[in-house]
Amino acid sequence: MFSEVRLGPETGQSTERFGLHPAALDAALQTIALSEGIEVESGMPYSWSGIDLYATGATKLRVRVTPVRPDAAAVLLTDQAGQPVAAVETLVLRPVPDIGAVVATGHESLYGWDWVRLPAATRGPAAGAPVPLAVLGSDPGGLAAALGAAGFAATAHTGPGTLSAGPVPPVVVLDRSPSPTAQGPDAVHAGVRDTLACSQRCWTRRPSPAPRRCS
Repeated sequence: MFSEVRLGPETGQSTERFGLHPAALDAALQTIALSEGIEVESGMPYSWSGIDLYATGATKLRVRVTPVRPDAAAVLLTDQAGQPVAAVETLVLRPVPDIGAVVATGHESLYGWDWVRLPAATRGPAAGAPVPLAVLGSDPGGLAAALGAAGFAATAHTGPGTLSAGPVPPVVVLDRSPSPTAQGPDAVHAGVRDTLACSQRCWTRRPSPAPRRCS
């Protein structure tokens, strides 16, 4: 099957942006639907192989479509002088399913939106008894005082040893504020090691019930 395609004046001005203008290629491929020997009804390009581009900037193309299988064709594009522009050794086609049938028999999606109203946010502890918590760090007094001013029953502890002297609050806050003199990666590593060691002493080696939450 042979055909000729030509880009319009407005489209032809943008050929330098492409190796082969998409509109020219799409028009050329419409020839496949008219070719005898192609048995795929309403077929769409599915698999390409053996693609060569010989020239760019073409606005007029001569198209030759040669069926190579009932579901595939070879495509040759040339200019008006017969010089090759592009070639596709094998273009396999696949039928397009009936979109209406697909929609009619489709299943409900596994995912969907479900808006859940959250309770109003509150600042500080709820009304009633203040929430007990312990502040653990090298200098926990300032943070404990700030939490106390916010309505928490905060106690300051300089180490796990003082924390284990009495009942452990349900919440323990590890104060890892950086030291003014500590800088660089070594300070970061030291802070991580101290946090891990403190957590292990307070939770994994503690015979009495551990706090339910650490911040």
